[in-house]
Amino acid sequence: MTLLAGMVAAVGASILSRVMQLSLPIHVRPLHDPALHFRVPSGIDPEALNHWSSFPGDHAAILFGLACAISGVSPVAGRAAYAVAIVLNFGRIYSGYHSPSDILSGALLGILAVKLSRSLACSDLSKNFYAVLMTKKPLFYACAFYLSVCIGTMFDDYRAAAAHLVHALRH
Repeated sequence: MTLLAGMVAAVGASILSRVMQLSLPIHVRPLHDPALHFRVPSGIDPEALNHWSSFPGDHAAILFGLACAISGVSPVAGRAAYAVAIVLNFGRIYSGYHSPSDILSGALLGILAVKLSRSLACSDLSKNFYAVLMTKKPLFYACAFYLSVCIGTMFDDYRAAAAHLVHALRH
């Protein structure tokens, strides 16, 4: 139950991060900040994410949130998950998509969301919900697998569909 609540909280933190990116003043990515004289690594499209704010990092929110959720179940696996989160987010800093402050704020957002979800996971309502889920194990595992795939792709299909919908509504 703790891991499931943590996964949902990590996804929620990522969504909250994206909402914050859209509603806070624009925080220019290092890739697009002329004052930094950023040298674009080979293979990176300099126009990538040109009109998106980078603060707080949504990848950091979900990855560090998942690492926190995993560490609540297994400290050894949690340390490995934190290591993966650090390496993947370092790559986002290196590529110019985020500054260290973007990653740190996203990481704090994800960890805080998961820590808060732990108290909710212990509530009677959550335990009853989990008991109902376990009576429908095939459906639960199918949904958990689908959620895992969505997390792995950072909900790209849904984000693309939402962008097309917004574009269609504007025109």
